[in-house]
This record gives sequence, structure tokens and C-alpha cells, in this order.
Amino acid sequence: MENITDATFELIERLETKTRLLKIVIIGCLTLAPIGLGADVYSFMVFSHSKGGLSGQQIVPIVFVFITLILILSFGIDRYIKLKKCNRNLQQLEFLEETIYKEVLQAKII
Repeated sequence: MENITDATFELIERLETKTRLLKIVIIGCLTLAPIGLGADVYSFMVFSHSKGGLSGQQIVPIVFVFITLILILSFGIDRYIKLKKCNRNLQQLEFLEETIYKEVLQAKII
């Protein structure tokens, strides 16, 4: 019984550390990507304006920048969804742990 309990506690600890890591990844994806995109678009616009405006071939790099932004944001949103799912599972495990703890204490008192 102790091996199962130890394994469960180790699983909960691993889940908590993974949620911390996921939070860092989400913050990085959802904040740094738009900032980098803004800087890229601004520098591209300054460069293209000094060259004489936007033509068909000069719009292609902007499209690639926007595609990159969409990919990074979708990765961040995917990680956010996984974090919410992990938090939900962790709350269920904590509730189960609390219930078992109360039942064991009540059994020992009686």
C-alpha cells in the first residue's frame, strides 16, 4: 500500500513541476511572440518605405512573419489548454487525497 501511495505522491509532484514549466512556456509564447512580431513588422515597414513602398514581392516576408506569429500563438494556446486540463486533474487528485486522508483519520479515531 505504501508503494502505491508513494507513487501517487511522486506523480502529483511531477504534475506540479510540469504545470510550473507550462506556465513559463505559455507566458513566453503569448507575450514575446506579439512583441517580436511588432518589432519585425515595424522594421520591415521602415525598410520597405525607404525602398519605395510595398510591391507584391515585398509583402511575402510580412506573410511569413504573420504565419510564424500564428504558429507561436497556437502553440501557446495549446499549452494553455493542456495546463488547464492538468490543473483540473491535479485538483481531482488533491480532492481524492483529502477524502482518503479524512477517511483514514476517522477510521483511526473510531
